[in-house]
Amino acid sequence: MIKVLLVIPAHGQNIFLPKMLDRLSKLSVYPTECRYVIDRPQPGEYEEALDIYAKANRIAGGNLGFVKILKSDGYPEWVGHPQMNAGSDYFLTGYVRNAQVEYAIKNDFHYVIFIDGDCVPEPHLISAHVDTLSEKSSPIATVGRRREIIWNMEDQRMASPKSVCHLFANTPRLIDNEFWFVDSGVVWTCNFGLNMYAIKQLCSMNASLYGREEVFSSEFTGTWGGEDGFLGLECFYSGIPVYALPNGENGIIHQPHVRPMNKYDHPQFIPYLEAMREDLMARMHLHGWLSKEFVPRLRMTK
Repeated sequence: MIKVLLVIPAHGQNIFLPKMLDRLSKLSVYPTECRYVIDRPQPGEYEEALDIYAKANRIAGGNLGFVKILKSDGYPEWVGHPQMNAGSDYFLTGYVRNAQVEYAIKNDFHYVIFIDGDCVPEPHLISAHVDTLSEKSSPIATVGRRREIIWNMEDQRMASPKSVCHLFANTPRLIDNEFWFVDSGVVWTCNFGLNMYAIKQLCSMNASLYGREEVFSSEFTGTWGGEDGFLGLECFYSGIPVYALPNGENGIIHQPHVRPMNKYDHPQFIPYLEAMREDLMARMHLHGWLSKEFVPRLRMTK
């Protein structure tokens, strides 16, 4: 039996949980298991989520039995990128995802799909990822749409006049434009999938390069952003093909909310990501993982 794990990290996002569960109950294909993981819940938050789930499951006639509501109370041993603004708590979504990847490995899952706690799935989210991930008996990754009201229910990468990363087409599309990966425009973990071949390759590579057997690099743990774009770079440079899902109702719908601006510092972040990319390529070259020629960012063309 093919086993599919859907991972949903959440942090203070119970407000979106009723709609999330309603949409999960209406998927055209259910995952084998969905693990909704609340990161460092506030007092009463976990219990509230259990109550929301119990009510939603009754409404769904018990069809949400594949969903588990969990919590993550810990902090990682390694924090590679502490918060840029003093007083801000750590951003630990990569850490939470890594724990679920370990669960997937130990329990013999074939595919792992990631969305976020502020996103609700469209009906064919699972089936579209699985259809594309199952095309190869080798490492492969998939990315899907993130629809938003501010972009007229389209993905920013397709709708924004400033975007250079037009990913999606009528059939699964191999993304092989290096600049798009460098610009962090390909792998967004609000809608992302990996097969177990890719997971094991990434774990092995990160153990070799950084001494930590993980998928989401702890070099980015602490401050919001970067772990997904960096994962895209690791896939691209190590030869893991990344496919954009075809057009259809297989995206996620991002729920609008105010971003905590004390966690965001874009001008400092971009140079940090670029420095990490160059360091990554140097390490990959030394350890025999690099499958591409190194091209500095300033020489790239869109």
